[in-house]
Amino acid sequence: MGDILPTIDQHQAIRHLSNRFRHRNIPHALIFIGIDGIGRKILALRFAMAVNCMVPSEETSFPDSGRNQPKGDYDILSACGNCLSCKKIRSDQHPDILQIKPIGETIKIDQIRGLIRQLALKPYEAKHRVVIIESSPAMTLPSANALLKVLEEPPERTTIILMANKTADLIATIVSRCQTIRFTPISDRRMMETLLRDYQVTDEMAEAVTYLAQGSMTKLETLLTRRGEKQIQWIMEELKNQIQISMSSATNSPRRAMVLSALLASDPLLKERFFAVMKLWLRDLAVWPQAPGEVRLQADREGFGKLKTTVTPEKAIALFSAVEKMEYEIAANANSRLAMETFFIGTGDDL
Repeated sequence: MGDILPTIDQHQAIRHLSNRFRHRNIPHALIFIGIDGIGRKILALRFAMAVNCMVPSEETSFPDSGRNQPKGDYDILSACGNCLSCKKIRSDQHPDILQIKPIGETIKIDQIRGLIRQLALKPYEAKHRVVIIESSPAMTLPSANALLKVLEEPPERTTIILMANKTADLIATIVSRCQTIRFTPISDRRMMETLLRDYQVTDEMAEAVTYLAQGSMTKLETLLTRRGEKQIQWIMEELKNQIQISMSSATNSPRRAMVLSALLASDPLLKERFFAVMKLWLRDLAVWPQAPGEVRLQADREGFGKLKTTVTPEKAIALFSAVEKMEYEIAANANSRLAMETFFIGTGDDL
């Protein structure tokens, strides 16, 4: 099938769905649990393609068609990708593959009512209808209750797939009527491979982006926009400046701390990325003396070698804790600019 709707690192989820597919046990409702950008939507579409493919692998067909049962290693990735049904699904043109997304911040009751009207009809052409509800926690309570009635009396030849970061984001009665499939973040190794193969970035940039993306291809792509790359480059330069300050007689002046704090306070995303990279940097400083091979930001190994005499592992761990304490205070509605000024002034000479 080549690179048609590629999936990455979701072997457990694929195996789970494939086993159900192979044994004529297709659930009427599924919840795909995991962070954004790890292939949940892609796998939902691959599932829709597999159960409706007109030219299935090994000359078999989906069980509900009444013909031969899939056998051997047939799985949900085995759809041909080129038949009329597969092409319609790939281009979002299939009338029986229904997708619901938030309008603004929420999925509204009228969207679910419209879905209920569609589900009351037989599928137009699909062997098995698939409904994909993205950002399911965005459903309002009336929307969720309306969907619950559908789950209690599911229509035939239909699977509803909900997507959420965690089951706690959905009402318990919906979760109890669905089968849950968990998706894992994409591995750092695969993220690095993708960055170095498909994007022209330095090793240093690839390491920082991999860490900040936290296993999400969506985050990775956002970080690799022009603005995202510039932010990361600035963060890395700022941290290197801290090394130079610590190795000289200079001090982290209150003026410098105030300017940096004001800049970060004005851009929440920049602030989040700055302290994420700083914690990675401090983590590397802590492990460097005993396990240099475990350093994540390999491009900074020379800088760590220079700094290890002034920033001991114990001090690096203490600074890491100080960053987390500051982030906790900000999350608890402390004045973010003041909290950062206090942090930079109080710890600047140790960085």
